[in-house]
Amino acid sequence: MVRNGFTLIELIIVLSLISLIGASLSPFVTRTLSDVNLSTSSQNVVTILRKAQTYAMDNKGNTVWGVCTTAGQIYLFQTTCSAENYRETLILPPIITLTGLTTTTFSAYRGEPATPTTITLSIGATSRTITVNDVGAVFLDSL
Repeated sequence: MVRNGFTLIELIIVLSLISLIGASLSPFVTRTLSDVNLSTSSQNVVTILRKAQTYAMDNKGNTVWGVCTTAGQIYLFQTTCSAENYRETLILPPIITLTGLTTTTFSAYRGEPATPTTITLSIGATSRTITVNDVGAVFLDSL
């Protein structure tokens, strides 16, 4: 007599193999997601820095443009960081640690920062560095 279907032992073996494969892949998936978060956040910080610099170089609104950080959020601001007349907000994922950025303003027409800045974004032991040099060039290190 021929029976169709699976035995309980076959089912347990298949589920055990699937669980083993899933458990062995989870560190790679976690690492990849962390790398993607860090890379995307770094690019977003570079974008907001360059936007502030472009607005300053265009002398948009005939005022100061800059980037600041407060309570884990990064702001593109006009005039001062606390001014509410114009402000764009970049919210970083909570797993990312940001250091090196307080307030950076750019000069009108030339786009030079008031002071050169080095910004570090990190997740655990992995980090990315963004540098704004004294002539206004914005660099993001490569992975």
